[in-house]
Amino acid sequence: MAISAFSSLSILLVKDSVSSTPGMSLLDTLSIPVENPSPTPHSSHATPTVTSLKDLETPQSQACEPPQEGGRNAWLAVFLTMFITVGYGQTFGVYEDYYVRAGAASASSISWIGTTQVLCSSLMFIPAGLLYDKGYCRATPLFGAALMVFSTFMVSIADVSKYYQLLLALGFATGIGKGFASLPATAIQSHYWRKKYPLAMGLVFSGMQWFTRQYDGLTYLLTS
Repeated sequence: MAISAFSSLSILLVKDSVSSTPGMSLLDTLSIPVENPSPTPHSSHATPTVTSLKDLETPQSQACEPPQEGGRNAWLAVFLTMFITVGYGQTFGVYEDYYVRAGAASASSISWIGTTQVLCSSLMFIPAGLLYDKGYCRATPLFGAALMVFSTFMVSIADVSKYYQLLLALGFATGIGKGFASLPATAIQSHYWRKKYPLAMGLVFSGMQWFTRQYDGLTYLLTS
């Protein structure tokens, strides 16, 4: 009871001192330097004291401050995300047309490959997001990009008459790689931008329309 009364009295004294001092807030009062007590005979060094609220900031919290807005790396992140992760996933229609004309399977069966790709990509957002939150901002998209390149090589050597090979390479492998690559590449934009963040995200998702045309043309030339 006495301790609580003493605490209440201390708070009132602090408030009175703040109100009596013009232009001084409660946080400024807490930041007043405090003299270090002299070491006791039983201790070899003085006990460190907190002189201000800034001393409570950890190096980790200071290191997590976002960098200056814009820059070369920021624009590279925008345009590479547009070109590599967002645009490539929309070119499945070219593959579908090619495999139907090649007699691999019916249009309905080939469309299931694209459905599997979208499903795997959406499901991989969960582990990709967890890895991104744990700090694997580079390893996660690198793994996804490497898997997408590997799946593209596997599609090029897959037997058209073997439906399961197309499903594994173009459906599962490409979908999983796209999920691991696209989510971190899109989420990292918030680290580089503050005021121009809506513009950056608009440019990123414009790759779905702009670079799809480029990929469609390249894919058609490679498959024809």
